[in-house]
Order: sequence, then C-alpha cells, then structure tokens
Amino acid sequence: MSEMAKRFRVTGRVQGVAFRAWAQEEARALGVRGAIYNEPRGSVAGVVIGDADNVSTFLAALEDGPPAAVVA
Repeated sequence: MSEMAKRFRVTGRVQGVAFRAWAQEEARALGVRGAIYNEPRGSVAGVVIGDADNVSTFLAALEDGPPAAVVA
C-alpha cells in the first residue's frame, strides 16, 4: 500500500451547501485524512493523505460533490 498526499481546490457553488461536511464523510468512508477549508473567494481547498487508490477515489468524488453543490 503506497501512501500519497494531494492538495485540492474545488470551485463553483461549493460554499453554503454542506460541501465540507460531505467531503469529511467521504474521506472517513475511504480511510483518508487531511484538512479542508473555505477560501475567501468562494472555493473550498485542502489536502488529503492516505492510500493512493483511496486518495484518487476521494479526488474523483470531489468533481461531483454533494447534491446541492455545482462544481465548476
């Protein structure tokens, strides 16, 4: 199992739609860890660390986000 770390930034309608809470649940389910925060210009950013396959799965999930989000 190889571990990796990746930074990410998600833009679009991602604040005020429970994006961070949703992402935290996705991360827990995949067994990855890291940090996520709102940025002043309306995006969400962070870092994820864990098994390379699970990190890739997490990053792919960010492309859709929760139902209320509109990821650009």
